[in-house]
Amino acid sequence: MLYAGLSLNAAVAETLLRSPQRRLVAFREVTVRSLSLLRPATTLRLVHLQGPHLQELGTDASIATGPYGPCGLWADALFDHPDAPDGIAYTSRHNPDELCAALFRRAERHPALGVVSTTPLLALGTELAMVLRRHGKGLEIP
Repeated sequence: MLYAGLSLNAAVAETLLRSPQRRLVAFREVTVRSLSLLRPATTLRLVHLQGPHLQELGTDASIATGPYGPCGLWADALFDHPDAPDGIAYTSRHNPDELCAALFRRAERHPALGVVSTTPLLALGTELAMVLRRHGKGLEIP
């Protein structure tokens, strides 16, 4: 399974903002991470777990906010579905305004993902600061 944010906001929320009570993000957490832009070789077929799609599937928004156990059962069921989707698009647990994707690895049909670019988070300077500020966070300077 490959987890990806579909925007910088989503990626930062899902990796650096996992502790809502913390107001500062540790500098070290930023220095050890990079942002990679990925592009699939083919169009990905994702099961959308947000909006009206939740009702179609017989679930609700707790699929993205509830305990990991039921989420894993859903992922297993969707992986085993005869339509063989490539993964799941879901609402970010740490910023519900953003979307994320969980991509399945299928031995028989693994959609190749090409790395378009990789940028250290520190090199994103102003852009990263804006994302942190938007979430009410700051960067802890050592």
